[in-house]
Amino acid sequence: MRRLLLALILAGGFANTAAAMEACRGQLSASPLRPLPAPAVVGVDLTDNSPENTQLAAAFTRGMSDAGAQVPGSRAATVELRLSWQVLSPGGGNDGQGGGNPSAPTSNRPPGGIDRAPPDIPNQHVFLHGPPLQAGLLIFRAEARDPSGSTIYWIGSVQCTLQAGENERLLYQLGQVIGASIGQRRDHVPI
Repeated sequence: MRRLLLALILAGGFANTAAAMEACRGQLSASPLRPLPAPAVVGVDLTDNSPENTQLAAAFTRGMSDAGAQVPGSRAATVELRLSWQVLSPGGGNDGQGGGNPSAPTSNRPPGGIDRAPPDIPNQHVFLHGPPLQAGLLIFRAEARDPSGSTIYWIGSVQCTLQAGENERLLYQLGQVIGASIGQRRDHVPI
């Protein structure tokens, strides 16, 4: 009976997560490395406090809160998320959005596919100025760390195909997915 109840609770959590991603369809994988502190109050580590970035970070934080994560209000964050992302264009190249990897050196290969290059992680430029993201493959990574940055508690990765929409809506929905999953293991969950 307990297993059935747990399965129903988890299925409900996954259903909410899956429904949250209209702006980007794909999958989530995540792995806890250490237990989160109790209580886990989750904030976003912003390196650029420009008005636009602050607004987008607020959308991400609202999404986390709506998914059930405790976010800073009157309390200080006990966990900070470092976010990084990269968008690969439909042809497989990097369109340079999000401060991801620079394009790999050109070679005599046919166009398309993924250029093999080590990831530029952590890249903390997730909230950048500019127009809404265009179609392509979004690779979004969230690292939950202690506020000093020395301990990584959890790593989550979303890979999805961007749909048309505003950056604020996308970040809200990513916040919902991360907020519903932080601290938990997820293996290729459709979103």
